[in-house]
Amino acid sequence: MINVDGRPARSATIGFSNPVLVNSFLGILSSIEILAVFLFVLFLAWTYYARISNDFKKLMPIKSLNLDL
Repeated sequence: MINVDGRPARSATIGFSNPVLVNSFLGILSSIEILAVFLFVLFLAWTYYARISNDFKKLMPIKSLNLDL
């Protein structure tokens, strides 16, 4: 596709593939990769929270504590 001024039109996905973070340890990361890692970590945190909260719901005390001092 060509714009009115004769230049080729840029795709909307081109912005996602441009490098966002350049680091010697991590390398070159695009916004899609950063978003994917963020969503993966969010999914792990949600899974952990769901399992722990479900375990706390099922937790029942065996007997009440009688602390005689």
